[in-house]
Formats: sequence, structure tokens, C-alpha cells
Amino acid sequence: MPAIPFFETQPRPGTPPLHFAHANGYPPQAYGPLFELLAPHFHVTAMEGRALWPGTDPREVKDWGDFVGDLQTFLAPLPKPVVGVGHSLGGTVTLIAALQHPDWFRALVLIDPPFFPPFFSLVWQVFYRLGLVYHLHPLVKGAVKRRTKFENPEAMFAHYRPKKVFEKIDDRGLWAYVHALARPLATGGVELRHPPAWEARVYVTGAMRDWRTWRDLRGLRTPILLLRPEHAPTTPDATVRLLQRVAPQTIARTIPATTHLAPLENPEAIA
Repeated sequence: MPAIPFFETQPRPGTPPLHFAHANGYPPQAYGPLFELLAPHFHVTAMEGRALWPGTDPREVKDWGDFVGDLQTFLAPLPKPVVGVGHSLGGTVTLIAALQHPDWFRALVLIDPPFFPPFFSLVWQVFYRLGLVYHLHPLVKGAVKRRTKFENPEAMFAHYRPKKVFEKIDDRGLWAYVHALARPLATGGVELRHPPAWEARVYVTGAMRDWRTWRDLRGLRTPILLLRPEHAPTTPDATVRLLQRVAPQTIARTIPATTHLAPLENPEAIA
């Protein structure tokens, strides 16, 4: 496997390692304002997910265990233990990696991970085998229809600025997202670095292995901080209650006045 691309902050003497796993469709550089706040206290690394690697095919992914393997490959040669932080997809992947290598992680910070109760996971597997998941997942339609090319980054910013999903992100944060996602084209203009087909594939394979994660959680002793937004959290209330029962070291907190994009909306609160 070729070297996995990643972002990192400038190392400072004595700062402990922190790995940040990004969300579906949000490259590491989109979290630049958050990383600036963390940099005085941690040496931050953030692996780019497989969807951002050249030449990858979303059809090769059967469940998020593939992303867990990528993270383990990336972390294996690095100093450990790390503080494992993950947003959305990255939170779930980081949790599963910690179950398989608990000695690699000093603590876990999971930001609104899409992690569902065991029964939902089993039902989703049935839907997957019936070929229904692309029709049933509420976010797939928007992903596959997403505009992928723009005249320049300014046009991309202007396209995103009025969208409701980004209304709580300030201009600096939205520009960080645009610069992270825009890739120049040889013919002029820019395109999305994160292909819509990959975004959709991540969505539909997300709940496939959650039942196994619940099975393995009882043995985990690593401290867990679960952060959820005030508005429309992706992590269900049932997951929070069950997680605190199965892994009583879990502390759950709500970030006021935020949505699922809390790390981009209020990096100060997350840091």
C-alpha cells in the first residue's frame, strides 16, 4: 500500500500525540481552525480517508471495518498512545480501532458518531442484502446529486454560503472547507476532491458492523468523551444510554447551539 496522505501540525516539544479522524466528505484541512487551537497542546495528525486517495473504488468497501484497517495501518508506526478524536464517520472508526488496539489510545473523543443500537444494525444488514440501502438512506440522494465542478474556489464558496447546512459556520470556517475540498482541474476550474459516489458508499455501509462493536465494547477501559450537538444529533439518544451502561467510563456532553458540523461551527467549544 502506498504511503497514506495526512495533515499534521508543527510538532512542539513535550506535546502528546493526537490523531483526528475526519467525517465523510470533510477532508482534514477543513478542520484547520480547530487544529490551530489544538496545536499548542497536542501534536495533531489527521489521516486522509480512503475516498481522498487517488485511484480508489468505493465498491471495494463492504463496511467501515475497511476504514478501521486503514487507520490502524497509519497509526502503527507512530508514537503511542494517542488521544483518538473522531468526527462522525471518524468517531465510529476510531472507537472500533480502540477496541482492537486499546493500548494504542490514551483517551477517545467521539464527536457525534453515527453509531446505532444492535437491532438497527441487524435490520440494516437485511436491507443491504436486499439491495435497498441506496433507496432507504436519507442522505444518499443529496450525495449523488451533489455539484462537483465550479469555475473557481470563489464560486464554490458562493454556492455553499447560503445553504442551511452551513449557516452556523463563519466565513473563515467555510473557506477552510472550500480550500480543503477544491482540487484544480487541468482544463480550468476546480472539482470536489471527495467524489459523491464515495460519499454515498460511506453512508450505506455505516451501520453494517455496529452489532459487533457493541459485542466488544464491554471489555474497553479507555476513557471516552462523547460530544453531541444541541440540534439534530446523529448519535441517537438510545446509543448514549446504552453506551454509558456498557462502557460506564463514557462521559456525554452537549455542545450548545451546534449541529452535526459542530467542529466547524464552534471549534473553540470542541477544543
